[in-house]
Amino acid sequence: MVLGNGPVYPVLFKTLDGGADRRSSVYWIAPRPLAGVAIVRGHRLGVPHDRVRFQDEYHHVTAVEILDPAAAGQADNGGLWWLTFLLRVGVGCYGLQIDSAGFGEVVVVDFRA
Repeated sequence: MVLGNGPVYPVLFKTLDGGADRRSSVYWIAPRPLAGVAIVRGHRLGVPHDRVRFQDEYHHVTAVEILDPAAAGQADNGGLWWLTFLLRVGVGCYGLQIDSAGFGEVVVVDFRA
C-alpha cells in the first residue's frame, strides 16, 4: 500500500486482514527527483515517547530515517527509491512525519498485531 500525498511516499506491505504490516520492510519512493535530503521520523499517536525506529541493512537502528538522493536507487521513470529494512513499532496508530526544505507531510498508519 502506498500512503500519503507525496512527494515522498512510504510503501508498506499489507497483513492478511488488510492492515499495514509492522514487521516488514518499507520502501520510500519519490516519483520525481528531490531538491535535497528528506527526513522521516514518527511516534505512536497519543504516546509521543513511543517513537518509530528504523533499521538499515547493517542493523543500525535510528529514530530518524534520512532519505538522501545521492544514496537512492534510481527508478526507470527518473524517480528515486530507498529501503528501510525494518520499521520497528508496536501495535497502534503512528504518525510518520516526512520533511524536506520544500515540503512537509504527516502520514498516519495503523499497525496491527
